[in-house]
Amino acid sequence: MLGLLFTRGAIQPPKPVSTDCGSEPTVTAVLDQFRDHRLVLLGEQHQRKEFHEFLQSLIHDPRFLERVNDVVVEFGNARYQDVVDRYVAGADVSLSALRPAWRDTTQLLVWDSPMYEEFFRSIRELNQGAPAGRRLRVLLGDPPIDWSVVTDKASYGRFIERDETFAGVVEREVLARGRSALLVIGGEHVLRTPDGEALSAHPGLGDLLKKRNPPAAVAIFTVPAKRPLAGYANCYPLLLSASGEVGGRSFGDLVQPGIKVRRMVNGELKWVSMEAAEWPRVREKMDALLWLGPAETLVPAPPAVLKDRSYILELHRRARIMSDFFGFDLTEGLPPVPQG
Repeated sequence: MLGLLFTRGAIQPPKPVSTDCGSEPTVTAVLDQFRDHRLVLLGEQHQRKEFHEFLQSLIHDPRFLERVNDVVVEFGNARYQDVVDRYVAGADVSLSALRPAWRDTTQLLVWDSPMYEEFFRSIRELNQGAPAGRRLRVLLGDPPIDWSVVTDKASYGRFIERDETFAGVVEREVLARGRSALLVIGGEHVLRTPDGEALSAHPGLGDLLKKRNPPAAVAIFTVPAKRPLAGYANCYPLLLSASGEVGGRSFGDLVQPGIKVRRMVNGELKWVSMEAAEWPRVREKMDALLWLGPAETLVPAPPAVLKDRSYILELHRRARIMSDFFGFDLTEGLPPVPQG
């Protein structure tokens, strides 16, 4: 268990966060969290250019290599850990061998945005110029699904506990080895259940880390562009502590419109819109908020990917299986199968 790896103690609050706008002070504020915490959870907004620009600024800061050993990512199938290890270490790994790491996950098409491939390439380039003892490792946090043997909802269901898999990777590869890590995962996953409330039957990463080892992690939620922080709308990038005035606001003011989450409704687990769910105060859900400004530039999969008939056919096959499991049609969000 994660809780066995550290001495229990009071949760350390996040470092005081500067209200200075700009990339440099915000990168500094994030890196300062590693002084008291082994893990920093950074909530990603999938395919958002502004988020990945900030992530690139963060990992390219010289202090990152000094304070961080690993980056654990949602956008990678743990089955391909050996391939990614060799790639980021500088070995000769072809793109065709590397690409399944982000294509063959439990998700559909999301990670085909070129920004994810660019992330792996950036880590490889950073490692080439780093001393042997300071090279970064990228750990893949999505379940090790093998789509060649997944044919129905039962076989897919064996890989559904994504947060549990991610937490297990953190436990074995980071905490048990006395290392520190940046955890990059979708924003909902970093959130925590307020004290006194029952955990979900399928707790997220934030809850799992809080339950097993509270002092280890600090959680940073990236504020959606459509939910600007009152008083800070034109001040970005910016990291704000949830212990301040912002933390007293309702988290419902910050949720991304249009996203659905699983919640217990009359004793049954159902998908509901985030806006419809009831929310506590911001400070009960996270430690800090990252505001990247009012622009939300999405970078989807390039046209070449959407014209790959065999790949799109396979995605439709996977979507039908997943639709049977979740109970709603996931094929509607996919591109049509190219004629051939």
